[in-house]
Amino acid sequence: MTDEQFTDYTIQHFSSIDPDSEFVLIPSNGTMEMVHLIDKCRIVQRQTAEFDELIRQLGKYSAIILHGMHWGSWETPILQNVPDHVKVAWNLWGGDIYGRKDISASFLTPLDRLINKLHTLRTGHGVDSSWEIDKALFQRIDYCLADELEEFEYVQKYTGNYRMKHLWYAVFSIEKTIGSFMDKRAEGENIWFSNCAAISSNHFDTICKLVRHGVGGRTIIAPLSYSSVWIRNRVSTIGRMIWGKRFKALTSYMPREEYNQLMLSCGTMIMPAHIPQGHGNIMTGLWLGMRVYMSEKSIAYDFFKRIGAHVFSYESDFKKYRYTKVSDREVEESREALRQLYSIEHVMQSVKDIVKELKG
Repeated sequence: MTDEQFTDYTIQHFSSIDPDSEFVLIPSNGTMEMVHLIDKCRIVQRQTAEFDELIRQLGKYSAIILHGMHWGSWETPILQNVPDHVKVAWNLWGGDIYGRKDISASFLTPLDRLINKLHTLRTGHGVDSSWEIDKALFQRIDYCLADELEEFEYVQKYTGNYRMKHLWYAVFSIEKTIGSFMDKRAEGENIWFSNCAAISSNHFDTICKLVRHGVGGRTIIAPLSYSSVWIRNRVSTIGRMIWGKRFKALTSYMPREEYNQLMLSCGTMIMPAHIPQGHGNIMTGLWLGMRVYMSEKSIAYDFFKRIGAHVFSYESDFKKYRYTKVSDREVEESREALRQLYSIEHVMQSVKDIVKELKG
């Protein structure tokens, strides 16, 4: 694993089910800022004698789980050296597939693709694929941990690894995500716009659409606390130019309770990414009763529709419903769909199933 905001959840889940689990944390940038359960981790820096020793000892494990497949600098030697008898599982992250150079631009709107290209030409900083793991190494994966079957099937087709098996796993549960807001309902009129400062969020095309349709006196709340600094700066600047103080950019991390409190002020959520991202935000929006718009080009849209959650197409439904409220029946049906998959009981049962499969 590396130092990311979801790492603590994984440590909690697997340590509670299998006390024999060993957690190796390899800081992606040499620092540890987001992981609080450091005492449960063996910290190994890249390009050290301890890292070389870790590689030599891979054969002692029954299985290894890679938390994401982003970091070629340290995951590549692991995949190249793990013995055949050791099972390899991959906790699918999202960017480790959709951020790959050969397909990333295909998930952008024409406008966002153009702006991204112009930024690249102006700065001279193209898409850095040096971090990418060689596509051939995906053949070494035995299991893919993911919560969406649609996403697993896409990944299986992209990698060409049809031997890879699907194991259901979600990093987050409803209880952890919603917290003390389980009985709350979003009654505000504001608009929640995407989840991060990534080019994949298609911010610029969406801003143009909101200008055309109008937002009335509503405030637009845009989480921009992580991913690309230039996206954060551009979106913040353009949003303030158009809407002034009614555009609220969230540029730093905040406690979950404070974050969810802001969501209560919103009646509409717009998630225009063409890739699965921002699931925690979408789940919270659905649970609190927002009208959640997603791009129908995203397989995550198909997933939420399949499980019975009431999400709406940003391309075809926004003009019809705009900022109208969803019904109480729709809210409860969405909540029940989320309970079935993302309750803490189901999440922990999935961890038990994963441990049994990998150790069996």
